[in-house]
Amino acid sequence: YDTSSGTCSQISDWMGGDVREFGCDAFLCPPGTWAPQGRLMSYDETCESCGDDFTLWGRTECNGSMSNAQREREILLNFYNVMGGRNWKVDDGWLELDQEICEWYGIGCDSTTGRVNSIILRNNGLSGTIPTDLFDLPFLQILNLESNDITFDFAPVSNANRLKS
Repeated sequence: YDTSSGTCSQISDWMGGDVREFGCDAFLCPPGTWAPQGRLMSYDETCESCGDDFTLWGRTECNGSMSNAQREREILLNFYNVMGGRNWKVDDGWLELDQEICEWYGIGCDSTTGRVNSIILRNNGLSGTIPTDLFDLPFLQILNLESNDITFDFAPVSNANRLKS
Protein backbone atom coordinates (compact mmCIF):
# COMPACT_ATOMS: atom_id res chain seq x y z
CA TYR A 1 0.00 0.00 0.00
CA ASP A 2 1.44 3.36 -1.04
CA THR A 3 0.30 5.83 1.63
CA SER A 4 1.28 8.87 -0.46
CA SER A 5 -1.03 7.95 -3.36
CA GLY A 6 -3.51 5.71 -1.50
CA THR A 7 -3.05 2.93 -4.06
CA CYS A 8 -1.76 -0.62 -4.33
CA SER A 9 -0.31 -0.17 -7.82
CA GLN A 10 3.06 -1.70 -6.87
CA ILE A 11 1.38 -5.04 -6.16
CA SER A 12 -1.33 -5.15 -8.81
CA ASP A 13 -0.64 -8.81 -9.62
CA TRP A 14 -1.41 -10.01 -6.08
CA MET A 15 -4.39 -12.17 -5.16
CA GLY A 16 -4.82 -13.61 -8.62
CA GLY A 17 -5.04 -10.16 -10.18
CA ASP A 18 -7.86 -8.98 -7.90
CA VAL A 19 -5.74 -6.02 -6.79
CA ARG A 20 -5.41 -4.94 -10.43
CA GLU A 21 -9.19 -5.19 -10.86
CA PHE A 22 -10.46 -3.78 -7.56
CA GLY A 23 -7.53 -1.81 -6.12
CA CYS A 24 -6.66 -2.01 -2.44
CA ASP A 25 -10.26 -3.04 -1.63
CA ALA A 26 -9.30 -6.48 -2.98
CA PHE A 27 -7.34 -6.99 0.26
CA LEU A 28 -9.82 -5.60 2.77
CA CYS A 29 -12.59 -3.03 2.75
CA PRO A 30 -11.34 0.12 4.50
CA PRO A 31 -12.58 1.27 7.92
CA GLY A 32 -16.17 2.47 7.97
CA THR A 33 -17.18 0.13 5.12
CA TRP A 34 -18.16 -3.50 4.62
CA ALA A 35 -18.68 -6.22 1.99
CA PRO A 36 -20.03 -9.78 2.37
CA GLN A 37 -16.51 -11.28 2.26
CA GLY A 38 -14.82 -8.25 3.86
CA ARG A 39 -13.18 -7.40 0.53
CA LEU A 40 -14.09 -6.96 -3.12
CA MET A 41 -14.19 -10.14 -5.16
CA SER A 42 -16.39 -9.18 -8.13
CA TYR A 43 -17.76 -6.20 -10.02
CA ASP A 44 -21.16 -6.90 -8.45
CA GLU A 45 -19.85 -5.79 -5.05
CA THR A 46 -18.68 -2.58 -3.46
CA CYS A 47 -17.33 -1.77 -0.03
CA GLU A 48 -20.51 -0.17 1.31
CA SER A 49 -20.48 2.59 3.89
CA CYS A 50 -21.46 1.68 7.46
CA GLY A 51 -21.91 5.27 8.58
CA ASP A 52 -19.83 4.77 11.71
CA ASP A 53 -16.30 5.47 12.86
CA PHE A 54 -15.11 1.92 13.60
CA THR A 55 -11.46 1.54 12.61
CA LEU A 56 -11.67 -2.10 11.57
CA TRP A 57 -10.60 -3.21 8.09
CA GLY A 58 -12.35 -6.02 6.22
CA ARG A 59 -15.73 -5.86 7.93
CA THR A 60 -18.36 -8.34 6.80
CA GLU A 61 -21.29 -6.41 8.28
CA CYS A 62 -22.02 -3.10 9.98
CA ASN A 63 -24.35 -3.85 12.85
CA GLY A 64 -23.21 -4.71 16.35
CA SER A 65 -24.72 -8.19 16.34
CA MET A 66 -21.78 -10.03 14.86
CA SER A 67 -20.77 -13.42 16.23
CA ASN A 68 -17.75 -13.95 18.45
CA ALA A 69 -15.89 -15.60 15.59
CA GLN A 70 -16.63 -12.68 13.26
CA ARG A 71 -15.50 -10.15 15.86
CA GLU A 72 -12.26 -12.05 16.52
CA ARG A 73 -11.61 -12.31 12.77
CA GLU A 74 -12.14 -8.56 12.33
CA ILE A 75 -9.83 -7.73 15.24
CA LEU A 76 -7.11 -9.98 13.81
CA LEU A 77 -7.53 -8.66 10.25
CA ASN A 78 -7.21 -5.12 11.58
CA PHE A 79 -4.08 -6.19 13.47
CA TYR A 80 -2.67 -7.73 10.28
CA ASN A 81 -3.31 -4.61 8.24
CA VAL A 82 -2.05 -2.11 10.83
CA MET A 83 1.08 -4.17 11.58
CA GLY A 84 2.17 -4.49 7.93
CA GLY A 85 1.01 -8.09 7.50
CA ARG A 86 1.87 -8.36 3.82
CA ASN A 87 5.52 -7.75 4.82
CA TRP A 88 5.63 -10.36 7.58
CA LYS A 89 8.10 -13.21 7.24
CA VAL A 90 5.24 -15.71 7.55
CA ASP A 91 1.53 -14.88 7.19
CA ASP A 92 0.09 -18.24 6.18
CA GLY A 93 -3.71 -18.22 6.22
CA TRP A 94 -4.20 -14.59 7.28
CA LEU A 95 -6.03 -13.44 4.13
CA GLU A 96 -7.67 -16.77 3.32
CA LEU A 97 -11.39 -16.20 3.79
CA ASP A 98 -12.14 -19.93 3.78
CA GLN A 99 -9.65 -20.69 6.56
CA GLU A 100 -10.58 -20.61 10.24
CA ILE A 101 -8.60 -18.07 12.25
CA CYS A 102 -7.31 -20.88 14.47
CA GLU A 103 -5.40 -22.14 11.41
CA TRP A 104 -3.67 -18.81 10.78
CA TYR A 105 0.06 -18.70 11.39
CA GLY A 106 0.81 -17.65 14.98
CA ILE A 107 -2.78 -17.91 16.24
CA GLY A 108 -3.70 -20.43 18.90
CA CYS A 109 -7.22 -21.29 20.02
CA ASP A 110 -8.77 -23.08 22.96
CA SER A 111 -9.62 -26.63 21.90
CA THR A 112 -12.99 -26.52 23.67
CA THR A 113 -14.34 -23.06 22.83
CA GLY A 114 -12.48 -22.39 19.58
CA ARG A 115 -11.72 -18.85 20.82
CA VAL A 116 -8.36 -17.15 20.26
CA ASN A 117 -6.17 -17.64 23.33
CA SER A 118 -2.67 -16.98 21.98
CA ILE A 119 -0.86 -14.88 19.43
CA ILE A 120 2.76 -15.85 18.92
CA LEU A 121 4.43 -13.89 16.13
CA ARG A 122 7.92 -13.58 17.55
CA ASN A 123 10.54 -12.14 15.16
CA ASN A 124 8.11 -12.10 12.25
CA GLY A 125 8.66 -8.64 10.76
CA LEU A 126 5.72 -6.86 12.42
CA SER A 127 5.97 -3.07 12.52
CA GLY A 128 3.82 -0.28 13.87
CA THR A 129 1.65 0.42 16.88
CA ILE A 130 -0.46 -2.44 18.21
CA PRO A 131 -4.15 -1.60 17.61
CA THR A 132 -5.92 -1.23 20.94
CA ASP A 133 -8.79 -3.54 19.92
CA LEU A 134 -6.35 -6.48 20.03
CA PHE A 135 -6.88 -6.44 23.78
CA ASP A 136 -10.61 -6.91 23.25
CA LEU A 137 -9.98 -10.60 22.48
CA PRO A 138 -11.69 -11.93 25.63
CA PHE A 139 -9.79 -15.22 25.91
CA LEU A 140 -6.31 -13.97 25.02
CA GLN A 141 -3.82 -15.49 27.47
CA ILE A 142 -0.51 -15.38 25.59
CA LEU A 143 0.80 -12.54 23.46
CA ASN A 144 4.38 -12.95 22.22
CA LEU A 145 5.45 -10.29 19.74
CA GLU A 146 9.08 -10.23 20.85
CA SER A 147 11.79 -9.07 18.41
CA ASN A 148 9.49 -7.03 16.16
CA ASP A 149 9.58 -3.27 15.47
CA ILE A 150 6.42 -2.44 17.43
CA THR A 151 5.10 0.08 19.91
CA PHE A 152 2.37 -0.30 22.54
CA ASP A 153 -0.19 1.81 24.28
CA PHE A 154 -0.40 -0.12 27.55
CA ALA A 155 -3.66 1.47 28.75
CA PRO A 156 -5.98 -1.01 26.94
CA VAL A 157 -4.04 -4.03 28.23
CA SER A 158 -6.37 -3.96 31.23
CA ASN A 159 -9.16 -5.16 28.88
CA ALA A 160 -7.31 -8.45 28.41
CA ASN A 161 -8.38 -9.99 31.73
CA ARG A 162 -6.86 -13.41 31.03
CA LEU A 163 -3.51 -12.23 29.65
CA LYS A 164 -0.63 -13.80 31.57
CA SER A 165 2.62 -12.03 32.30
